[in-house]
Amino acid sequence: MAATPAPRLVERSRQAARAEVARTGVALFLERGFDATTMDDVAAAAGISRRTLFRYFGSKEEVALGHLSGLGDELADALRAQPDDVDVWDALVTTFEQVLPTALAADDGAARALSQLVESTAALRAAHADKHRLWIDALTPAVAERLAGSPDPQLAARAVVGTVLACLDAATHEWLCSGDTRDVGELALAALRAVRGTR
Repeated sequence: MAATPAPRLVERSRQAARAEVARTGVALFLERGFDATTMDDVAAAAGISRRTLFRYFGSKEEVALGHLSGLGDELADALRAQPDDVDVWDALVTTFEQVLPTALAADDGAARALSQLVESTAALRAAHADKHRLWIDALTPAVAERLAGSPDPQLAARAVVGTVLACLDAATHEWLCSGDTRDVGELALAALRAVRGTR
């Protein structure tokens, strides 16, 4: 498989600016509350115009959760890079081991606060569910390719991907509601292994 070319400097600069605006927006949401914060507030705090803000993000929900947008495609690419002879579930666990630490890298306190904000805000819960659907759409074809010999590869793939996301939800719940000191990525991998019955 050919290596993916590195983003050009302009695109890297845009990604860095987008990430900085998102951090500013999330900090405002945590300070003032999601519903009480407007896009104008985010633009002012970030020192950019409203027009520029909307070039980066189409909504407040996207400001809060935009960092998850490309995760489905990233997971699908990593899964396709796994050896063909590896069992689909083992390949998925390896994929998440490779992708999650980077995808979820953040200050633990800030990440936990954002997760709690999502759990307590109806609009963000709905937006997060939409992200899950995008991940399912991205991952299902990659899983189906590994199940091509099964009677219903698309059905089986969608069921497997749904189970994976249920593991992520279980890990997030445990992370928020228990005293477990592991980070959410570690808990997600533990949940994936638990479903398979492996350690």
